[in-house]
Amino acid sequence: MSLFRYEAVDKTGKVVHGVMDAGGEQQVTQKLQNMGYSARAVYTAGGSQQAQSSKTAGPVMAARPGPSRASGGIARVTLPNGVPVSIKSCVSASALARFFRQLAVLVRSGQPLHGSLMQIRVGNRKIMAALPVMQERIQAGQKLSSGMAEFPGVFPVHAVASVWCGELAGKLDIALDEIATDLEQEAKDTMYARIGWGLTKITIVLFVFMWPLLDFNRLLASVAGQGLGAVGKYFWHSLLVALPLAIVLLVWWEVWGHIKRIPIVRHTLDVMLLKVPVWGKVHRFAAMARFFHVMDSLMSAGIYPSTAWEAASLTPRNSAVAGRLRLARSSSPSDMGVVALLERAGVFEMDDVGTVAAGERSGSLPEVMDSIHKSYAARSVSQRVIGRSTAVMLIMVFQGVLTVLAVYLMASTYRDYLLPLLNAAGEM
Repeated sequence: MSLFRYEAVDKTGKVVHGVMDAGGEQQVTQKLQNMGYSARAVYTAGGSQQAQSSKTAGPVMAARPGPSRASGGIARVTLPNGVPVSIKSCVSASALARFFRQLAVLVRSGQPLHGSLMQIRVGNRKIMAALPVMQERIQAGQKLSSGMAEFPGVFPVHAVASVWCGELAGKLDIALDEIATDLEQEAKDTMYARIGWGLTKITIVLFVFMWPLLDFNRLLASVAGQGLGAVGKYFWHSLLVALPLAIVLLVWWEVWGHIKRIPIVRHTLDVMLLKVPVWGKVHRFAAMARFFHVMDSLMSAGIYPSTAWEAASLTPRNSAVAGRLRLARSSSPSDMGVVALLERAGVFEMDDVGTVAAGERSGSLPEVMDSIHKSYAARSVSQRVIGRSTAVMLIMVFQGVLTVLAVYLMASTYRDYLLPLLNAAGEM
């Protein structure tokens, strides 16, 4: 028998919390139903021996997708092997944000999870198709995160991990709200990025089509040989010459969108991204802010540090950072402290490690982590503003360079045509 913490709803909709001694999560769910409650979340009591010794609890990388159980009753969330946390969903961020926002509101109202999922209404067929399966898993006594993990193409790894952290901390509604807020910000960033990248693509394609038309020597030679009727043929010929290159560019952009979803490519890109000026800091600061925030939430709820680290390590949205965090945990004893794990991960500034060490000695570790989280969050916002300004400047510079190049090419062909005429006029 083990101790389990639970969150349930009574017949009036009131949310209750408690601890129960049982043989497993399903037994806790059944006992609550017999008492007239609907279970919303069940997890081992934070700090229990079984929670402490379970290294594999929570979202992990496994060879085959599907839910399973770890010793001690903590639900594992198994994900396709090697799926990086930064791979985006096949569903738009705005649609996912609406799903998580609706679910957060319904969960906060006190309704059971399976009932809340029945009331979700979003205009995306992939999300709606996943809901019945998730309802079945929850009614069978599994967690929401386990149901979501069966649809890695719909629910990204970082979102599943964040849901699991919310379940562990007993703050599922807050976790769902935070996921929705992050996805709303992602949708906004994606909109700006698509506008800028779309303008860049249009500029490149137009330049490719205009390149043959910039050679006025050929145009004037055609007119001299065949008259004005040759102008139309010249333009059509020039467009047909440029068309294959334009098609190659469009196909490559589409193929690249799929290539960068390959795990090893995505991980490599994440490593490189951290080294890119401006944007590297945006992603690094956001990853650090997210990790410390989740650690603060879990440890404030009484979750054992090693279990909290295991859960929080998949919430940063950079696979390079997440990989270092998980490696530090998997290669360390289960009783290793937070400070030692921070040092072993090798992704944190020494100032952060020292601050956490001071918080650990003074018994105020959650408060210290919250302070570090807020600092990184503010720095991330500041860097995002700089990044947007830099992106706008680079787009303008790029378009200016192509414009100058086009003008130069036209001027050079005019020069090649005019110089012989001027020389002939001078001889006369």
